[in-house]
Order: sequence, then C-alpha cells, then structure tokens
Amino acid sequence: MAKSAKIDFTVLDSKVSDLAQVRAIYKHYVEETVSSLEEKLPSEQEFLEHFESIVSRDLPFLVAKDKKGIVLGFTYVQPYRKRSAYRYTLEDSIYIHKDFIGKGVGRALICEIMKKCKQVGYKQLVAIVVASDNQNSIDFHKSQGFEEKGRLNKVGFKFGKWHDILLLQKEL
Repeated sequence: MAKSAKIDFTVLDSKVSDLAQVRAIYKHYVEETVSSLEEKLPSEQEFLEHFESIVSRDLPFLVAKDKKGIVLGFTYVQPYRKRSAYRYTLEDSIYIHKDFIGKGVGRALICEIMKKCKQVGYKQLVAIVVASDNQNSIDFHKSQGFEEKGRLNKVGFKFGKWHDILLLQKEL
C-alpha cells in the first residue's frame, strides 16, 4: 500500500484574487454532486458579490493554499438567519478540492474558522448538510463536534431526485 505524501499548506484569509480557484473547486460540487443543492454554477460576478457580502460583515472567508499558491479548499460562514435574534449564530460552508479530500485540509479550515468566530463572540455554528450521498460531510462535521439536531425530508430537488438535509450544530 502506497503511503500518501504529506501535504504542506497554509490557511489564510481569502482574497478576491483567489476567487477563480475557489469557484473552480465549487464547480465540481455544483455540477457533479449533491453536496451543494445549487444547480447552476454562480457567475464570476455572483461569486464576487457573495464573497463581498461575507467579508463586508467582517466574517471569515478562508482558503487553504499550498506553497505554489494553489487553493486546496475553502470555507466561509454567513449569518444563519437575517433576524437580529440570530446574530450570534452562523452557518458554515466548506468545500475541498476533490483531489485533497481526507488529507487534513478540511480539518484545518474548519478549526481555524471556528476559532475566528469564537474569538469575536459568535456562540453557535450550524451546518446544513445534504443527507443523500454525502456521508463524508456528515461524518466530518460530527468529528468536529457537531451534533445532529434534525432532518428535513425531501426539501431539495437535484439530478431528478429529492434530497433530505440534516441540521447539525456546534456550540463555539
């Protein structure tokens, strides 16, 4: 059995210049999986607007980059809901380049984003995970201390099938 090579990478705040690589990673999840229930890849402009809406709120949008500057994965948080009573709760999103899943990139990203959120006073982090064909994401979140809090049945429709979502939560 071959041993996988160690991956050397750094977790950094994302910049506008990273968005083409971030979007390329996300493209796989939109077009080939149900990890995202988005059915059409957002345009470059839509991706930029989404990025700006996150960072303009002083919320973290992080990337993991190797020494050559290649983005291996990304994560960000956004408000869980718009109403002010939810102001201490965020929702996470995390996507890893398909060639680097299981190599520690996701763990490094989520640990850093949870640390940043906790430092500035957020209390809860929610993950909304598509339950169909996505056990890796469910297991990953649970390994980071998220607990399953509920299931919404058949709320997403993609690739001609209905999909359930799981609500997972972690206290920061």
